[in-house]
Amino acid sequence: VLYQVSVDVTNTGELDGTEVPQLYVKLPGDDNPPVVLRNFASLPIAKGETVTWTADIQRRDLANWDAVTQDWVIRDGHKTVFVRGSCHSAPLWSRFAQDDVV
Repeated sequence: VLYQVSVDVTNTGELDGTEVPQLYVKLPGDDNPPVVLRNFASLPIAKGETVTWTADIQRRDLANWDAVTQDWVIRDGHKTVFVRGSCHSAPLWSRFAQDDVV
């Protein structure tokens, strides 16, 4: 595990419900998709309750397959992590650089 991402999710509705936080990663390079889903969970949340969801980001979540070396390689450049409730919701996000990866 290289990083952990945590978000607080609050049920502001009148009924108990479920939220599905989704962790997406944007990797550098023109040959990558805009974002890639890396983790998600289904969280039951009672009305008025706040829960914290924590997701691990592993080395492979930030890597691209290199056909020449036949290995997963973390490219130089900024990576961005997004957490959304759905693909249509506004994301929470954070950006980090290669130097941040150990």
